[in-house]
Amino acid sequence: MTADLAASGSKVVALSFGPDTATYNIRPTDRDFEPIKQELSAELQEELDALKKQAQEVDEEVPTRWIFEEQTLFMQDKGGSQFKWILKNDKITLCIGRGKKTGIIGQLRLNSEYLWDCDGDLGLALTKAYLFLCSLYGEHILLDQSTLDLAVDVLGLDLSSQDIKEHFISRAILDDENPSILGGGDGFLDGPSCIHRRWKKITGLTFGKHISVVSAVIYNKTDEIKYHSGKTWFHDIWRRKAAALGIAYSEDMAVWRIEVRFTRTAFREFPDISQAFDVLEHVHDLWTYAVGHVGGGEDGLPDGWLRYVVPTEDTNRSRWPVHPDWEVIQHAFEEQLLPESEYEREERKKQEQLAEMEREKEELLAEVDAYLEKHPFLTPNTCQRVTPLRREQAVAPAVAPVPCDNRPFIRQRKREVNMLQGIRQVVGWLSTIEAWRGGYAIDQEDDLVENDLSDTLHFIMEQAEPYLQEEKQMPFSELVHKKRVRYRLEPAAVA
Repeated sequence: MTADLAASGSKVVALSFGPDTATYNIRPTDRDFEPIKQELSAELQEELDALKKQAQEVDEEVPTRWIFEEQTLFMQDKGGSQFKWILKNDKITLCIGRGKKTGIIGQLRLNSEYLWDCDGDLGLALTKAYLFLCSLYGEHILLDQSTLDLAVDVLGLDLSSQDIKEHFISRAILDDENPSILGGGDGFLDGPSCIHRRWKKITGLTFGKHISVVSAVIYNKTDEIKYHSGKTWFHDIWRRKAAALGIAYSEDMAVWRIEVRFTRTAFREFPDISQAFDVLEHVHDLWTYAVGHVGGGEDGLPDGWLRYVVPTEDTNRSRWPVHPDWEVIQHAFEEQLLPESEYEREERKKQEQLAEMEREKEELLAEVDAYLEKHPFLTPNTCQRVTPLRREQAVAPAVAPVPCDNRPFIRQRKREVNMLQGIRQVVGWLSTIEAWRGGYAIDQEDDLVENDLSDTLHFIMEQAEPYLQEEKQMPFSELVHKKRVRYRLEPAAVA
C-alpha cells in the first residue's frame, strides 16, 4: 500500500483488479476500414449451417475447426434472436449473425477466465482475440465496445456493522430512463436497489439496472465461489498478492468484489473513442467516474456515481466525505508501489548484473577504440576495428521480466474442482447401483451381494463392455477422448 492509503486508517487492501468480462460488436469494413453494411459470406454461412445441423442431430455441442487459446470452439445446437450461430469455449463466446438487417456480423464476449489468464491486461486479451477473428472473418472487420465490467477484489471490507441505506449513495437509474452518464442529474439514491443475504448475513448489494448505462454490484466473492461459480483459482491470485503485501491469506477469508458494468452509451461520452481499442486509454477514467477521484473532483468535493460515505450533519449529501475503505477502492486501478516479492527481487538482481556486464563491455570497447586510434596501420589479420553495429551485437540484450501467468493456477484449480465433483457423483451412482444390484445379474445366487466397492466396480466393468460395443459402438478410449475434447482438455481432430 502507498503511504497515503496507510495513513487513511483503512484496513482494506486490494488483492486484484481488472476487467472481468467484455463484449464487442463485430462490423464489416471496406479496405479503408470504414464500417459498411455487408452480409456474411455465403461460404462461411454454409459451413456454420452444417455444424449447427450436426449439433441439433446429436442434441449436443459439436467441435469446429476453429481453435482459440489452445481450445476448440464448439458449435451450440441453438442460436439467438439476432445471432444464428453460437461458438463457445472456456475463453470466449462468439455469436455470429448474417448482418443482413443490422450490419453487425457477430458479437464477441471475453469471459472472466480468459481475462484473468491475461493477468487483467485488456489490451493483450483484445489483441489476441482480434487476430483470431481476422482468421475467421478476414482482416476487414471493426470491433465496437458493447459492455465492459471492471472489478476490484478487496480484503478487510466489513459491511455487517454499517447502515447500508445510509452509508451508500448512488445515482443509479431504477426506471427505463438512460440519461448521459456525464450529463448530470442531481439526485442521489439511498443505499442499494437490492440487498442479498444468506443466513441473515449480507452477501451482496445491487445498484441500478443491469441494462442501464452504468450499474454496480458489491458482493462477497468468497461466498460466491463456494456456493455458485467454483472459480477457486481466484484464491491463488489473491494468495500471491497477499504474500507480496506481507499478509497471511487463507481461503476462508471474506474477499469482497466491487464490480461496475458499463454499456455502450458510456463509451460514446468520450469524443476520441471510435472503436474498441480506443477504450483501452480510458479504463482508469471509467473507474474514477464510477467510484470517484481520490481527493474529490475538480471542485474539491467528493464525486463518483457510487460512493461509500461517512454521514455528517451536513444536509447536502454531496459534501459527505467518502469512507477510508472507499479510498482504497478509488486507488485500485492506479499503479501501486508494492513490496518486492522474492521472484521480483531475483529478477531485479539479474537486470542489475546484466547492466553491469554491459557497462564493462562498453568500457572495454572504448579502450579498444582508443588503442586503434593510436595504431591506425594494423592489418585486418592482426586486429579489427569494432564498429558501432558490432558493439550493439556484442552486448547481450537485457532479459525482459517474465509476465505474470495465471493460467497454471486456473487449469489446476478447475481440474481439482471437476475431479472432486466427479468423484462425488461416481460414489453416489456406485452406491445406487449396489443398492439395486441384488437379483439383477444371472450369476448371482440367492440375491447374496457383498457391499464391497471393488466387487461393484468389477460388476460395472462386465456390464460396461457390452454397452460400449452394442449401444455406443466405440471403445472406452474413444469415449474418453470425446469427453476430453468437450471439457477443453485437448483440441478436437477436425478433418
